[in-house]
Amino acid sequence: MNMISYLLITFLSIFTCAQALSSSVKLVDNKYEGLVIGINPKLPEDPDIIEGIRQIMSDASKVLWKATNNRASFGEITILVPKTWTAGSYYAALNETYDDADILVAPANPKYGDSPYTMQYGECGVPAEHIHITRDFILNDDVVANYGPKGKTMIHEWAHLRWGVYDESVTEGYDPFYFSPTTLDPQATRCPASLRGINVVVVNETFARDCQYDEDKDWLPEEDCIFVVDVNQPPSLNASLMAYQFMDDVVAFCHDDESDPDNQHNTEAPNEHNRLCNQRSVWDVMLSSVDFKNNANLPVSESVDITPTFRVIQAQKIRFVLALDTSGSMGGLRYENMITAASTIIQTCMSYGSALGIVEFSSTAQQLSELKIINSQDDREYLLERLPMGTAGSTCIGCGILTALNVLENFGNAAGGHVIILTDSEENEATTTDDVFSTVLDKKVVVDSLFFGDFVNKELEDLTKATNGIISTSPVDNLESLIQSFIALAQSKDGDVYDKLFQVYSNTHYMGSSDFAAGLATIDSTIGKDTSFTFTWSQYAVPPLVTITDPTGSKYCSANTSLGCSHVGVTTKPDIKTIVFEIPDTAKAGNWYYEIRTDSHTEIVNVLVTTKAADENIPPIFVESSISASDAIPGTPVVVNAKVTIDYEPVLGAVVQAQVTSVNNMQVYILDLFDDGAAPDVRKNDGVYSRYFTKYSISGQYSVQINVKGMGKDSAPVEDFRSSLGSPATFDYGYANFDGDAVLNPASPDHVTSTKPKATTTADIDAFARIDTAGTFFFSKPINETDADLYPPSRVIDLKVKQIDPLDVTQGVQLTFTSPGDDYDSGTADFYEIRYTYDQPSALSSSFSNEIPITSANLVSGDLLTPSVAKSAETFVVDLNDIPSDRDLLIVAFALRATDNAGNVAEVSNIAMMNLFLKPPEVSCTDDQGRPVNTEPFEKKKQCKTFYQCSNGQLFTKHCASESVFNPIRGVCDQPENVPACTTGAYVEDNAEPTNIPQSKPTCVSDDGLPLTTQFFPKEGDCLHYYQCVAGVLMEYTCPTGLLFNEVIQICDWPENVPDC
Repeated sequence: MNMISYLLITFLSIFTCAQALSSSVKLVDNKYEGLVIGINPKLPEDPDIIEGIRQIMSDASKVLWKATNNRASFGEITILVPKTWTAGSYYAALNETYDDADILVAPANPKYGDSPYTMQYGECGVPAEHIHITRDFILNDDVVANYGPKGKTMIHEWAHLRWGVYDESVTEGYDPFYFSPTTLDPQATRCPASLRGINVVVVNETFARDCQYDEDKDWLPEEDCIFVVDVNQPPSLNASLMAYQFMDDVVAFCHDDESDPDNQHNTEAPNEHNRLCNQRSVWDVMLSSVDFKNNANLPVSESVDITPTFRVIQAQKIRFVLALDTSGSMGGLRYENMITAASTIIQTCMSYGSALGIVEFSSTAQQLSELKIINSQDDREYLLERLPMGTAGSTCIGCGILTALNVLENFGNAAGGHVIILTDSEENEATTTDDVFSTVLDKKVVVDSLFFGDFVNKELEDLTKATNGIISTSPVDNLESLIQSFIALAQSKDGDVYDKLFQVYSNTHYMGSSDFAAGLATIDSTIGKDTSFTFTWSQYAVPPLVTITDPTGSKYCSANTSLGCSHVGVTTKPDIKTIVFEIPDTAKAGNWYYEIRTDSHTEIVNVLVTTKAADENIPPIFVESSISASDAIPGTPVVVNAKVTIDYEPVLGAVVQAQVTSVNNMQVYILDLFDDGAAPDVRKNDGVYSRYFTKYSISGQYSVQINVKGMGKDSAPVEDFRSSLGSPATFDYGYANFDGDAVLNPASPDHVTSTKPKATTTADIDAFARIDTAGTFFFSKPINETDADLYPPSRVIDLKVKQIDPLDVTQGVQLTFTSPGDDYDSGTADFYEIRYTYDQPSALSSSFSNEIPITSANLVSGDLLTPSVAKSAETFVVDLNDIPSDRDLLIVAFALRATDNAGNVAEVSNIAMMNLFLKPPEVSCTDDQGRPVNTEPFEKKKQCKTFYQCSNGQLFTKHCASESVFNPIRGVCDQPENVPACTTGAYVEDNAEPTNIPQSKPTCVSDDGLPLTTQFFPKEGDCLHYYQCVAGVLMEYTCPTGLLFNEVIQICDWPENVPDC
């Protein structure tokens, strides 16, 4: 257990309630209620979008009902349109926001185009963030050819969103094929295993060739080989929506029911779902969700209406009323900090177009300002002049709430407005909070509460939770905490990233008399509009002297003390202890330096730098963060996530830290977040940085602030590839017809490639900085140093295994993974336990302790008793000394778990499987169903003169002419200079005699003298034999006994079907 580091507190605001819960959707009486679909403000107004959503979700409800065996459908669905839409008539939104919507209708992701996808980065069973669909997906029926019926596609994504399951088809970073321990031959990654198809390489939009088998890939199909589903499926097949939702047959999820083997979960497939969900079926994960566990929402037998209802609402302009406690107990530093924080928000953080009113309350309450729409700096000054002037009297919180409601109603309908209560929680005057509770609910107003000190008013807390508001607490003497609280509340959540306020710098300087402090803030080229540097101080009315220098050397000063120092845009207000520098136009990109000098007084100076996107045509670097829970319990970690993107693209190589602060004892923990694919980070290089937090010191509230930096050209190197940032719907590449030929989707060539997309790394973009608030959680039971260690090592989710030399089993097997820690992913575990099994991978999940252990006798390298510190790369090489001698091929599966020094045992890792070749396998000339296949000529590995071709299920070894060599790229015999490997000695020559040498001499070259490859054609006057030109060589084939060559269908056939013979 590591000791706690004591660091300077820079952020203490606490956000509880709904922030840790991304959705208010609930399954009630078999209907999902509370679903919100938000339309992005970048989309032009179009009523067809609304109608399209209605149709898709109505269809999706029917699919959901069937897929859940009559246990779930959609009830009321809310469609939230942007406030910029003016043609329609819509209800006003209340507390619904675009940022919190469950399904987003937004511009296309550059990577996915119109493919629906789910933003998902939680562990198995954890609900995802949101579903992303586009306008064209809704309105363009052509997408059905790519993803299948839209309702089914939506349920594929809904399963990601609601139940935290993952894809069962092949996705980026996962093997598309594997050797099955059941069939002992190559199989496509899919669920269920009974689903039929063929393996092809797409050549162009109309032609696909059969896949070749690659020795360097353990004799699995070559790169760019894909699985195309067959039109002829088992009659009982109906799964899985998480693999091939576009298929007509597929209407359900894979399960564990042995009485229905055609739809059973495929535990062998190396897909993302099996890795993250430990070989559990999708149906099993669903049943353990809050929707269905403990027999909730059992199947409905009678006929019910499963058509959803729709409510269309419109986002409203931001309307806030500040209700400030000016009772006697709020005097002194509390009052000063409250006024300084409120003025900072008015000056720098409230967006133009938003509306703000001000109320003060003590023994009674009074309006200080009506709702004022902020359209200019004069409007801000108007509000600043109306802040309270002092404190006195007792506290009537209910009075303040009622007066704030009146301010909202005088502006129009109060519904959807926010009342922000700032108080020290004392309430000793009627009207009380309880007295106005029902009134607030009736008015449909959101109440946010900011509490000074440790005490939280229970009645006000309950009201805040009931209205889905935010609760914040702040130490009395921490001004920065209060400012951060206001910033979080004042943020726009309407989806307009170009109107969002970006916080790029925050710091607190504790300064002596005649002291000096300095710092720098980085402004990158994607931001810079409405940039403000705000300096607040807390002690005396005499302001410090502040100088700012921009990247070109130009200076801005808080006082006219030197030549060449601009005072334009600088506002100093000693009465509220604030200096604001408003940078004109767009702030120059680069490092901005500031200097602070105090006079004869000591001061605590807070620095805050905020800005907005530079231009609507330049996507800004964006950070979104979250925590996994609002209430933490002993033994359970809180997961902290931070997503770093630019125009939906992940940004790799960022330095991301979480600052976790205990409000009660002011301890600060710095947690480095990683995008490394080790738990809790589910995908490496997807721009989502994650970490577990377990260091709860005492009971109370903990805040989480995220600090992100990109170092530009000085960034550390990062692997130059990215993973999927979400879970896109499965693309339909086409199908295999009844003759076994691939009929391609014309869009397929744009989607079929083994080339990894280039990543956006911090080295590719400007240096940048962002600060974001992830939220808060409450820890209910204290843990001290004498308490037992309750936290096990984390589950390993990135275990990989490979045979070091596929042709020599004695060289051993290599296992790699990221080391877990003592407490999840912190510290060092005590020891590892690695086990393996032959041919039964799922046994490692169901009965790990019963499988074969790796001992020190097996180890060629690595130490089971000396794990590396968490987040290290571990490598073990093992020698399997019990390999059966009567097999040419074995499937070996490995898994591991770690144990800490307190005896806490981690969950079993993902199961890693490999093909252990004791003898190189023969090349197969049959498909997944054992049917004979015909192929184009393909390479015999590391041979120049010979090559392979499959004909009617038979493998033929063929030879090029003496002066030529086989060109595997063109699939023909070619000049040696066109095949570099055959001129450099990389390949050896195979001088074996050719087989099937043709006896007749039809020409197999074009008029230009180029070698030809043709279809089969008859041998004149001979129905038993037939020809084919292969890479310029004429080959002769013989039909099996009793069959004759049928020129029409190009295969050997029954004699009655070949009348000419």
